[in-house]
Amino acid sequence: MGNLDRDGREEIITGKRYFAYSGRDKGANGPIVLVRYVHRLSGGGSVKFDRQIIHEGKAGSGLQICLADLDKNGWPDLVVSGKRGFHMLFNQDNQKKP
Repeated sequence: MGNLDRDGREEIITGKRYFAYSGRDKGANGPIVLVRYVHRLSGGGSVKFDRQIIHEGKAGSGLQICLADLDKNGWPDLVVSGKRGFHMLFNQDNQKKP
């Protein structure tokens, strides 16, 4: 969980692990992605989640996803590691900065 867009509501942050079970997992050759699920209220008071791709390509998630302000700009950045390596993804959402 984390608040990547600093709107005061945390999002679910997850991703696809590259060859999580050494290629025996369903979808092992599918695209490697990091995603966030943003919750919103819909009609009738129910909660819906919008899936938003953060990154597609090389930076998949392992078992740990860490958030920290690495470049000290006030925005949380992502740090992930897995079988494809160690990746730092810097949050570039500076347009919303007060």
